[in-house]
Amino acid sequence: MAKHMNKAEKQFAMSKIVEGVEKGMTIKLACEYAGLNGDSLYHSWVKTNRVLEAQVKQAKANYSMELLPQASKKEPFKMLQALNPGEYSIMPETAVQVNIDNRPLSEVPSDQLLKALKLLKSDES
Repeated sequence: MAKHMNKAEKQFAMSKIVEGVEKGMTIKLACEYAGLNGDSLYHSWVKTNRVLEAQVKQAKANYSMELLPQASKKEPFKMLQALNPGEYSIMPETAVQVNIDNRPLSEVPSDQLLKALKLLKSDES
């Protein structure tokens, strides 16, 4: 559809965007589904049309509600991460640095490492 639409065409495009989002489409894909080229026209509409913005938010919520029962059974932690970004995150494990004679392990000659490993092995026995 062209940028210059009559009121009926604009209303139709907006309803198709909402319908697309409610089916799980991204805004950009929903705009294409509505016959628009890209999502720039949608973004200009949303700036002045709070009803459209609210309808799209409601459509996203409706789609999410359909997915919740399935997602909570399959991958509940990922679902929580998606619903609450920043509140449920996996913290990286802390790396442990091993030093021999106050040198990082990567700088210790391999023959000295082998001796240290043999000593550790004999201490375990």
